[in-house]
Formats: sequence, C-alpha cells, structure tokens
Amino acid sequence: EEPSNRKAADTLESSDSEKPLLIAHYLYIQMEYCEKSTLRDTINQGLYQDVSRLWRLFREILDGLSYIHEQVN
Repeated sequence: EEPSNRKAADTLESSDSEKPLLIAHYLYIQMEYCEKSTLRDTINQGLYQDVSRLWRLFREILDGLSYIHEQVN
C-alpha cells in the first residue's frame, strides 16, 4: 500500500474503535401475587370486566415500581 492509502485505512479503524460501547441493563421485577393465580391468568380470565379490581392491581404494580425507584436513589 502507498502511505496515503494506509493513512486512510488507519483513520477508518480508529474511528470504529472510538464508537461508544452501548451496554443494555435489564431489571426484572418479581412481585408477590396472592390470589391463587398469576397476573397473566387473571388478565386472561377477564380482568377487564372488573374495573375496580383492574385499577387495584394496577395501583399495586405502580406502588411496587415506586418502591424500587426509591431504593435506587
């Protein structure tokens, strides 16, 4: 290779190595659900028909998320 070509190749390599490394973080939340079934089963069994129960469970999930966020800070 001629020096000018080698310089271009080096520039390409260095720009690739300078790209920021993206790291994904995952948080799995496991909450206790004590109505003798899973949340998925409850949803599949028509949770949408019992609006007050739906909102109660939704609120409990939000309370759990709020608790987790408080622990991080």
